[in-house]
Amino acid sequence: MTQKQGGRIAGFDGLRAIAIIGIVLYHLFPDQVPGGFLGVPLFFSIMGYLLVYSSWNELRYGDFDLLTYYAKKIRRLYPPLIMTLLMTGLFMIPLWPRLTKGTLPELQSVLLGYNNWWQISQNSSYFTRIMNASPLTHLWYLALTMQYYLVWPAVFLVGLLLRNLTDKEDIGLLLIVAAVVSAVEMGMLYTPGEDPSRVYYGTDTRAFSLLLGMALALFPVDRIGVRMRKNRYPAKAVFFGCLVITAVLYLYVNGTSAWVYRGVMFAANIVFIAMMFFAIGWQKHIGIPLDNPLLKWIGSRSYMIYLLMFPVIYFFSQYFTDADTLLMKLAALAVILALSEILWRFDRMITMRSRVRSSNKKRAAAISLRRKVQSFLVMSLLMASTVLIAIAQTERFEASHNTSDMALLEKELAENAALLAEQQSEAVKTPETALPEASSKPVETEVPEETLEPTPEATPTPEPTQTPEETGVMQTTEYTAIGDSVMLGAYANMRQELPMIWVDAAQSRHTNVGVIVADSLYQYGHLGSTIIIHLGTNSRFDKETGQQLIDYLGPERTIYWMTCRGPSLYYINDVNETIRQLAEENQNVSVLDWQGYSAEHYEWFYSDGIHLNPDGRIAYTHFIADQLGLPLPAEEAPQEEPTG
Repeated sequence: MTQKQGGRIAGFDGLRAIAIIGIVLYHLFPDQVPGGFLGVPLFFSIMGYLLVYSSWNELRYGDFDLLTYYAKKIRRLYPPLIMTLLMTGLFMIPLWPRLTKGTLPELQSVLLGYNNWWQISQNSSYFTRIMNASPLTHLWYLALTMQYYLVWPAVFLVGLLLRNLTDKEDIGLLLIVAAVVSAVEMGMLYTPGEDPSRVYYGTDTRAFSLLLGMALALFPVDRIGVRMRKNRYPAKAVFFGCLVITAVLYLYVNGTSAWVYRGVMFAANIVFIAMMFFAIGWQKHIGIPLDNPLLKWIGSRSYMIYLLMFPVIYFFSQYFTDADTLLMKLAALAVILALSEILWRFDRMITMRSRVRSSNKKRAAAISLRRKVQSFLVMSLLMASTVLIAIAQTERFEASHNTSDMALLEKELAENAALLAEQQSEAVKTPETALPEASSKPVETEVPEETLEPTPEATPTPEPTQTPEETGVMQTTEYTAIGDSVMLGAYANMRQELPMIWVDAAQSRHTNVGVIVADSLYQYGHLGSTIIIHLGTNSRFDKETGQQLIDYLGPERTIYWMTCRGPSLYYINDVNETIRQLAEENQNVSVLDWQGYSAEHYEWFYSDGIHLNPDGRIAYTHFIADQLGLPLPAEEAPQEEPTG
């Protein structure tokens, strides 16, 4: 490479554009671009390369200074971040009456750079995870960026010490070994059926992307490129092949697969490193064309786009009932791009105002210092405003929500889970519903309260090996309900008032285990001719997953699928739209609009706005009875006093 100190590497803006395009499309169109989240490793690899490249150049020119290094990183990260946080806080004010959390602890974790570990600690509890739905969830990436920037000078110093003992290429090999260790750790820590937050957000388990980028910077890519060009190496063809592989990964890799954590993400990162290699080594033929005006515009604003992407999508879901339509998603994309341009120009104004050109060095230094102080004061004022909004929101939340009811909810769900386990235990002992010896299907005899269902990030939807008609087990119930913790909370009421419905519900249950649950019910003779499904609260699911459950149940059964409620869950509208599409495409499926029915009844729910309090359980049970035309026990009439 011939770039001078401080120069930009041609092609990197184009690569950033490829990364952010995947991430944005993943959030806007998760069913169509399920692998777009893989753009994050590409960002980290570019970051790793530039850390080594820029620091080495600055050291060579005698300009590397620790305080200057940190000042540059702060100027780069914080002005756009503070503006994003302020705008987010302002847009949240109209939602305060129905927010499910206060934001001060989250804001603190974002500003201090430990949001990824804060989210890991929050997600360790199902109830905390549900209550912490937030437009700032995506900022775990920024926390990792801050942490990597923070420790980089120490890593760079170690590298310089090793440089006196060995070659740069040997240090690069050590970094590759460390990257492999990080990827192996990700695979080993990942456990199907458990929350993957520790693996997905961990500083150590995501470090392999950064380390691979750093390793690439230690190899003489430009000289290797020259030698390969002499041998007529088909670089353009290979680079184009990498682009095609990236597109395939974006379109077909499913985050529900365990292989994402056990090799796919690392393999995708190798493809990204190859793209960086060719862009660097073939600047004229690959790097410069990759930085075409469109991709360069997107790439140069990729940080702003990332910051604004999720808040815009979140607020569209909160303010517009039709936010899941194509037109509204395109509108959200337009807003993201427009705000990103405004934020980019604001950032340029803040960072460029301190640069002064003058023949009088003392005067230039004084003006530059004054402008830096002014910029610092403006950003401090904006940050103070953001913190004050967060404090006010948190106090408003605590004043209007008695979050101690979560402990009561946990107790009630545990009691209902015990009742369900008792019900299923009794079913196992019933001779006429015993599992046939010839069946090859898995059996679930109970749903213990402490056992979490596999999450969408953990286990893909299984394909049944047999349909109910092929096993021929006699069914002893007419109505069956399959649900998550919302239905579990209402179980005691349903058991008392609707004893004709066999209920199977569990905490943290996702739609992708519906086939397993339905098959277990069938094997024990409790899969009725009428099925009530209440799944989708915990995560979105695609039509294919829902269709697999419907296909397993078969066209002879009548299916009622309940819409889900989650005022602060950004994906709820997507979930309910998927349910409606399934009903439109299957004649035996009808929608029970629980979301619409309960929309204005906040008094039916605990402080999370999702789970049912005693009044809500009665309303939920009666809603099902009314929709299906089922009789409720008649209230005992008051006895008349005897007359004289």
